[in-house]
Amino acid sequence: MMIGEIDRTCWHHDDVWDCPDFLIYYSAKFNEYGIPIRDGGSSYWAISHCPWCGTTLPASRRLDWYARVEHLDIDVWSEDEAQLPDEYRDARWWRDGV
Repeated sequence: MMIGEIDRTCWHHDDVWDCPDFLIYYSAKFNEYGIPIRDGGSSYWAISHCPWCGTTLPASRRLDWYARVEHLDIDVWSEDEAQLPDEYRDARWWRDGV
């Protein structure tokens, strides 16, 4: 079920955040799963277990990401994502051991 939800495509919405059928979000950057919050933005509640079977999901790498980016002396709370190296915008930073 999780893979099906993560790979879901919608014929009616270009942006998954606009689709009410979009139930699970996966952030490759943080290796984190979540349930979208329907407030018009792209927020989600991070989850640690599959909502259907209860299987433990991989641990989030969010705290590691913030620590590494802060170590690069980048203001992680800034809205300016242009200052982030490309490899920190997706899973490359943890998958490739950057």
